[in-house]
Amino acid sequence: MFAQLDLGLLWLLGQRVTPARFRELRGTLLAVTAVFWFCPWLLLVAAVYWDRVYAYMFPVLARWLLPVGVAWLTTGFAAIALALAIRLPGRPVVSFCLLGVVWGGLTHTWAVFRGALLLRRLRPGTAHAGVAA
Repeated sequence: MFAQLDLGLLWLLGQRVTPARFRELRGTLLAVTAVFWFCPWLLLVAAVYWDRVYAYMFPVLARWLLPVGVAWLTTGFAAIALALAIRLPGRPVVSFCLLGVVWGGLTHTWAVFRGALLLRRLRPGTAHAGVAA
């Protein structure tokens, strides 16, 4: 159901945001990306779930550096995706969103396997496939 909603919204964006308008939104998109990724990482990772989850995955200093690092990394990818989207054929806003899907898939795959490997260290004998599922 959510995939269908996403496709509908993507189609609507593709119809409404012209290539010229998309180029005008470059600075706004990058600023929103930085804030969007910094705030949840600061709240959830550094404040709420640090002691229960992330303290086992990262060194202590990472507690406050991770939100900044994630914001920079994601904004950097967004800048690359913007440049690519403008050069690809078709509607740049659609290309930008689809490149974001690829980025999300890569980062979530990394996070799941990093967490699965950590859990295997914390709980020896745990099957890798069961942890990743």
